Amino acid sequence: MNWRARAFQFFFMVDFEMERPEIIPLRDLDQANVWYEVNGRTNATSRIGTTGDLRLSKHPISSEAYNTKFQQVYDHLSYGDSYLTNLTIKTEVSMPFTLRELFQVSRARYKLLYQDAFLVFSPEIFVQVADGVIRSYPMKGTIDASIERAAEIIMNDEKELAEHVTIVDLIRNDLSAVAHDVVVERFRYLEKITTIDRELLQVSSGIRGTVSDQYTDRLGDLLVALLPAGSVSGAPKKKTMEIVKPEDLGVDIKAHLKTLKVSEPPKRSAGIKVPDVATLVSKLKNEAKVI
Repeated sequence: MNWRARAFQFFFMVDFEMERPEIIPLRDLDQANVWYEVNGRTNATSRIGTTGDLRLSKHPISSEAYNTKFQQVYDHLSYGDSYLTNLTIKTEVSMPFTLRELFQVSRARYKLLYQDAFLVFSPEIFVQVADGVIRSYPMKGTIDASIERAAEIIMNDEKELAEHVTIVDLIRNDLSAVAHDVVVERFRYLEKITTIDRELLQVSSGIRGTVSDQYTDRLGDLLVALLPAGSVSGAPKKKTMEIVKPEDLGVDIKAHLKTLKVSEPPKRSAGIKVPDVATLVSKLKNEAKVI
């Protein structure tokens, strides 16, 4: 059903591997127990008061377990399978309140509570499409704002620059698959993000392109071509997603926590390893181009 062509307003979501999409008309979200807030627009009409300490207790995996996964990813980086890989680990947290209460009291550019199963906060704009122009604002590079000369440090850090250039180039190429006249209109600017216990400086860039007049009739095709977002996967996207992938990205009603499964690097009859991190950073800077 082409709801966009019939002027339906709808909510959609899809998992990282694009295997479990869901589309719900906005008028049915309350009945489906789905609550959202996007730039101040929300279907959560009532506010729930919460008392007590809002801080979370975090229970991360051990350093040894993390280092094992990190080394596997680094081996792939050294072989040149990936220029940039986002290794993320699910962390168990405990809190004295419900997800609904946390949704109500939190502040974020984008919020989503899905059936008391999971809660999402995000400051990042993946894509915006309006008046024939598509824009993306990849974020890559974060530092504690309380650190002395934090802005200067992160803007002059070669590793952070290399990561950011790589993702900007990836997103620019992704947009070129669905739009024309794609340009980086703003490169590496700082935004401040406030969390529950600190303020962060986040480095972002702005990229835009022009889409055809009929883009509203093929929104699904447009989004499928862009997903998953490169800023949360890595580059090159296809190969990087083979290196680090979740065991199960479905909604777990019982909140059974799982860690990421990291594949072993394939055996090679020949290959050249990058000798050190500095050489890898240099390689990233030389090969990732920004217009």
